[in-house]
Amino acid sequence: MKRMTVRRQTAATSLGIGFVTALIVAAASILDDYIAFPHPVVQAMTMLLGSGLGFVIIAAVAGWFAHSWRVAIISAVGNILLALLLYYIAIPVLDLRPGADVGAIARVALVWSAAGTACGVFVGVMAFWAHRGSLVQRSIASGFPVGLILGPVIGYLVGGGSTTEVSIIVVLAMTTIIAIGAMLLSLRRTRPLLLFLSIGGGILSALALYAVIYSMYY
Repeated sequence: MKRMTVRRQTAATSLGIGFVTALIVAAASILDDYIAFPHPVVQAMTMLLGSGLGFVIIAAVAGWFAHSWRVAIISAVGNILLALLLYYIAIPVLDLRPGADVGAIARVALVWSAAGTACGVFVGVMAFWAHRGSLVQRSIASGFPVGLILGPVIGYLVGGGSTTEVSIIVVLAMTTIIAIGAMLLSLRRTRPLLLFLSIGGGILSALALYAVIYSMYY
């Protein structure tokens, strides 16, 4: 009975913290489209949270506090889809996309929902392993999400993305700092070689996804 109570409390913690994070990510996505913030740092923060990194943050938080990989998946995927739902409800309510074709918005929503679900499953489980797994599991699970975070930065720079806007530079810098910070924090709990190999795998996976999305929309 005591163990069951602890598990329920842990599941509630994962769902609750994931829910709050989803609200923050959804709000950042909406504000990024609705308000033209003059300060580049504020612009960068809303752009970061409103991007795919917001998915990773939701899934990582939900998975870290989960007591099982099943709860990690349920909490991560559910809260990511909640953030997307709130954003796409806000589009017609706040007229975030004036004149946009409804069919086009629906197609983009389906793509982001699929990407968010995949992110929730993989990153949620890896965050759970990074916290409660064996040494090998922690090494792989800690490194792969770091690679997923770094991949888009590398893809953007290699693809010739603009680095003249201050907000873009801040976004790239903050993303890199987050990834490096996560890597340094993970070194004491992992096998360094396996951690770096996992980071490499995450970078390659992110670059592949980046190439697919870029080819679809650009």
